[in-house]
Amino acid sequence: APAQADALQVLLAKLAQDLHRPPLPDVIQASVGKEVRLIRLADVVYFEADTRYTRVVYRHEGQDADALIRTPLKDLLAQLDEAQFTQVHRSVIVRSDCMASAVRDDAGNMHLRLRGREERLPVSRQFQGLFRAQ
Repeated sequence: APAQADALQVLLAKLAQDLHRPPLPDVIQASVGKEVRLIRLADVVYFEADTRYTRVVYRHEGQDADALIRTPLKDLLAQLDEAQFTQVHRSVIVRSDCMASAVRDDAGNMHLRLRGREERLPVSRQFQGLFRAQ
């Protein structure tokens, strides 16, 4: 019974934490020149830390686009649904359904290939465990 009580306490603590978490945004506001662009999370391909800003790479009306937001990556990570977005590097968060494959080079470094895109994103050693063959 003590183990069940401990498990129940852990579950209750998680539920309490979820209740106090701000609701996940559907849209991110980003400045592009003099325009404030409303970017749907469903259109985001990945987020990348860029000095004091975070770069948002997304699809807009079938075209590749990017914008900068002031929200630091770690704050953004706390707001995103972990079922939809995966951190693969300290400076990169990727939309899970945009990932095509993870490739290891001869030096042991890993890069992420994205569906329908040319760029390769770094996967740090800390996150390489996410890409183990089952």
